Amino acid sequence: MSESRQPYAVNNAPGCDLPDDLKLALQLVKKNAASDEGKIALQCLASAAHPDYVCNLAMLASLPPAYREALRAFLNYCLSPGLSTAQQGAVLRIVEPLLAGAIGAPSFR
Repeated sequence: MSESRQPYAVNNAPGCDLPDDLKLALQLVKKNAASDEGKIALQCLASAAHPDYVCNLAMLASLPPAYREALRAFLNYCLSPGLSTAQQGAVLRIVEPLLAGAIGAPSFR
């Protein structure tokens, strides 16, 4: 018999209890997930929240300043004080559907 389980302890509302440093990057990505910049940022957010995702940090240098600043604040928070399990789950509940909808890799011109 399969048992149902929740892989992450999260509240019902996506993004709840997240500090502003995380919300800014998540809002930016939600609005622009289909763009090349959004796809790069999306990879960064997912990799910060879960070890199954990876990103190349060198790609962040090609992003516009608004993206770089939002991702800097997000990563700074992830490194210190760090994401709680509930925060990881909340971030992944926002990011994973966007990753699934993002078709193709970013194009480099």
